[in-house]
Amino acid sequence: MNSFQSRSIFKNTYRSDIIRIVIICGGFFVFLWFIETIFKLTDDGTAFFFRYIKNPLLLPLDIGDFLYQPWSLFTYGFIESGFWALLTNMVWVWIFGTVIEDLRGTNRVLPIFFLGSVLSGLALLIYTWLADGGDGLYMSTLGGVAAVAAATITYKPKYVFYAIFNRGVPIYVFGLIFMGLSLFTRLHNIHAILVFLAGGLLGYLSQNILYDFFEKIKVLLSNSRSYFSNNENFLRNKKPIAKPRLVNDQNEQYLNQILDKINSLGIESLSQAERDYLERFKD
Repeated sequence: MNSFQSRSIFKNTYRSDIIRIVIICGGFFVFLWFIETIFKLTDDGTAFFFRYIKNPLLLPLDIGDFLYQPWSLFTYGFIESGFWALLTNMVWVWIFGTVIEDLRGTNRVLPIFFLGSVLSGLALLIYTWLADGGDGLYMSTLGGVAAVAAATITYKPKYVFYAIFNRGVPIYVFGLIFMGLSLFTRLHNIHAILVFLAGGLLGYLSQNILYDFFEKIKVLLSNSRSYFSNNENFLRNKKPIAKPRLVNDQNEQYLNQILDKINSLGIESLSQAERDYLERFKD
């Protein structure tokens, strides 16, 4: 049995998908709250805010309306209606997501959260379409959280959180608590229940049938972040400079003199002979 070590969330916060999810969801919440507050202080009220700023980010339950803002399928899952709902779901993301990051590393939680929200949104659209249409707009992080929870429990159900309780409590117990609270508080909300189940299905599939697919996403994200974090990839001259192929100490001394001259006076101060010498050390 494994125990909670909290390496991902505390030691490697700058690389944690959990932190990214919290920042994105929290950022949406603060941004929308701040803009809405500003509009409330104006004479025109919040009509413009809801029509042109907030509503386009939410998922329409009517297929016809959805076709006019398909991007909402990718945004609605990062938005919550209230602070306490957001805080609660972010705590659940931390509990379940930490297990995956501790045992398997980063760049795995965010794809599961994101695609869990997407699948939940698709399931919701299909349901409302089969039910002769729907009305209104939907927003919730529940689908993404359910996906992360299901992925964690499927992957390592006996993982224990020693750092939280004096006695070890397996992660599946937290899963049962999360499921119970999520469904009990939404007994009469068929949309929320459907989102929860669809997100959970995606999380479960991510650890078996779709395992290779998510591993490819992980590699893609890792390579992308490595590329964009390397400043050399954005220099005007992207041709890499190879390590000097020095022949003897005299060549090394001469090269150091050229480099010191560049540091002191700039590359424009080099003579043509010095420039030609440096060219010898390029691939």
